[in-house]
Amino acid sequence: MPHIKNKLFQPLTILLEGDKTLYLQAREDAEVSNTQLNSPHLQSLIKSRDIAVIEEGEPAARSRRHGKPE
Repeated sequence: MPHIKNKLFQPLTILLEGDKTLYLQAREDAEVSNTQLNSPHLQSLIKSRDIAVIEEGEPAARSRRHGKPE
Protein backbone atom coordinates (compact mmCIF):
# COMPACT_ATOMS: atom_id res chain seq x y z
CA MET A 1 0.00 0.00 0.00
CA PRO A 2 1.27 3.48 -0.79
CA HIS A 3 2.10 6.03 1.87
CA ILE A 4 1.38 9.73 1.55
CA LYS A 5 2.99 12.60 3.43
CA ASN A 6 1.65 16.06 4.18
CA LYS A 7 4.48 18.36 3.09
CA LEU A 8 2.85 21.45 4.58
CA PHE A 9 3.42 22.97 8.01
CA GLN A 10 -0.34 22.92 8.65
CA PRO A 11 -2.98 20.19 8.94
CA LEU A 12 -4.83 18.96 5.84
CA THR A 13 -8.26 17.45 5.41
CA ILE A 14 -8.37 15.10 2.42
CA LEU A 15 -11.62 13.92 0.84
CA LEU A 16 -11.33 10.29 -0.24
CA GLU A 17 -13.50 7.94 -2.30
CA GLY A 18 -16.62 6.60 -0.61
CA ASP A 19 -17.38 9.72 1.45
CA LYS A 20 -14.32 9.12 3.68
CA THR A 21 -12.09 11.82 5.07
CA LEU A 22 -8.44 11.62 6.07
CA TYR A 23 -6.97 14.17 8.49
CA LEU A 24 -3.21 14.67 8.36
CA GLN A 25 -1.35 16.86 10.80
CA ALA A 26 1.55 19.01 9.61
CA ARG A 27 4.32 16.83 8.10
CA GLU A 28 2.42 13.64 9.05
CA ASP A 29 2.31 10.55 6.84
CA ALA A 30 -0.32 7.84 6.44
CA GLU A 31 -1.00 4.66 4.51
CA VAL A 32 -3.78 4.71 1.90
CA SER A 33 -5.22 2.12 -0.43
CA ASN A 34 -4.74 2.29 -4.19
CA THR A 35 -8.42 3.19 -4.57
CA GLN A 36 -8.07 6.06 -2.10
CA LEU A 37 -4.91 7.23 -3.86
CA ASN A 38 -6.98 7.75 -7.03
CA SER A 39 -9.51 10.08 -5.38
CA PRO A 40 -9.75 13.42 -7.24
CA HIS A 41 -9.05 15.60 -4.19
CA LEU A 42 -5.94 13.63 -3.23
CA GLN A 43 -4.70 13.72 -6.82
CA SER A 44 -5.08 17.52 -6.89
CA LEU A 45 -3.05 17.80 -3.66
CA ILE A 46 -0.34 15.60 -5.18
CA LYS A 47 -0.23 17.76 -8.32
CA SER A 48 0.07 20.91 -6.22
CA ARG A 49 2.90 19.19 -4.28
CA ASP A 50 1.16 19.60 -0.93
CA ILE A 51 1.19 15.79 -0.61
CA ALA A 52 4.06 13.46 -1.52
CA VAL A 53 3.53 9.82 -2.43
CA ILE A 54 6.12 7.55 -0.82
CA GLU A 55 6.90 4.11 -2.25
CA GLU A 56 6.33 1.24 0.15
CA GLY A 57 9.54 0.36 1.98
CA GLU A 58 11.26 3.47 0.65
CA PRO A 59 12.78 6.22 2.80
CA ALA A 60 10.46 9.19 3.38
CA ALA A 61 12.79 11.50 1.46
CA ARG A 62 12.06 9.75 -1.84
CA SER A 63 8.99 10.56 -3.84
CA ARG A 64 7.17 8.35 -6.36
CA ARG A 65 6.75 11.39 -8.61
CA HIS A 66 10.46 12.00 -9.03
CA GLY A 67 11.98 8.58 -8.37
CA LYS A 68 15.10 10.13 -6.87
CA PRO A 69 16.13 11.81 -3.61
CA GLU A 70 14.99 15.40 -3.20
